[in-house]
Amino acid sequence: MSARNYRDVDKGIIIDMRSMCSVKVSHDRASANIGGGTIGGDLAVALSKQGLFTPIGWHPRLGYAGWSLAGGYGLYSSSYGLGVDHILGVRLVLADGSVVDVDESHHPDLFWALRGAGNGIWGVVTQLTIKIYPAPRLLVGTLEIQKEDWPAALDRWANDIEPNLPDEIAGELYFRNPTLTKPQMIIFFAWCAKEGDDLQKGWEYFQMMKSLPGAVVQRISESDFASYILSEMTIQPASFQTRGVIAKGMTNKIAQVIINNWKDPNFYMGFPCHFIHGKATKPDPTACFPLRYRHRIFPISARHAELPRTPEKDALVAEACARVLEELKATGDCYVGAAYENLIPPIDTDLEATFGKETLEKLRVLKKQYDHEDFFSRGYPVL
Repeated sequence: MSARNYRDVDKGIIIDMRSMCSVKVSHDRASANIGGGTIGGDLAVALSKQGLFTPIGWHPRLGYAGWSLAGGYGLYSSSYGLGVDHILGVRLVLADGSVVDVDESHHPDLFWALRGAGNGIWGVVTQLTIKIYPAPRLLVGTLEIQKEDWPAALDRWANDIEPNLPDEIAGELYFRNPTLTKPQMIIFFAWCAKEGDDLQKGWEYFQMMKSLPGAVVQRISESDFASYILSEMTIQPASFQTRGVIAKGMTNKIAQVIINNWKDPNFYMGFPCHFIHGKATKPDPTACFPLRYRHRIFPISARHAELPRTPEKDALVAEACARVLEELKATGDCYVGAAYENLIPPIDTDLEATFGKETLEKLRVLKKQYDHEDFFSRGYPVL
């Protein structure tokens, strides 16, 4: 898979941090210290047992540190903010072997850099202090729409639903073809009630989404986050080619590109479309994470249906991914070059378009200060 975590492994080492998996809740139950190798699903379960929660990503086996330090898109982003917004402190080992505790009062410049550009270029993260909350009420479910109904469903989505999504909605869209000739539009519905509210508004909103043309309910129920995330089917590591772009949203033009694809029965293809709105767009001057505007991420993953892989098949897949990407960019509804490091590969990333010239220069100055020999050279961003 073309992804940042495995880039240039033959020229360096990967440190397996999973044994540093611990969760210690503070006495006031407002924060927790977690090990640098803590996995998101394990964190959700540990907090759930105490009636607590913190936002994590959609996949239960994501490492919390890498997910959150990159930005941290997830189920509760619109209601609580991104993963990066919940980091209160970081302990890490620098290139010279020293151990530093970083927060708003200690090394605030490094704290700023870690929160948004912290994937492996500053040191080894051994502990994080994060915000935690009383567990909210959550209504979750899944709707499925077959391709013949996409034009009508996406027309309503682009014109009526997308521009008016409430903060309580944090679900996602996923376009895929697990059966080669039967593409699906999946709506992962998630309604996170505001403190003190019941789920009545959520049920009403779900009824509205259920009225989309061709929508079939797969499931819907009240759930705690740990149970829900661990029950989701997850994709195991496989050989996919990946491209990606950030768009303004599910516009009519973007929707038409999606509708026009999946015509070749030789490819498995998927577009998980993460939407950022609500509190996730709130600026935070103590974090360098740059993408604080409404947008959707469109990572494009594909592989050839026939195994084993061959260079010829890989070339066909690469061509298909590139074609979709160019069609999306041609709509004029994309922020070309802007990228989210965990889901969009380097080939589609322009660091200046992503971070801005001033932020990028500040990061480069800090890199020389904290790692002047570039010992940690295989992370992101490459400075």
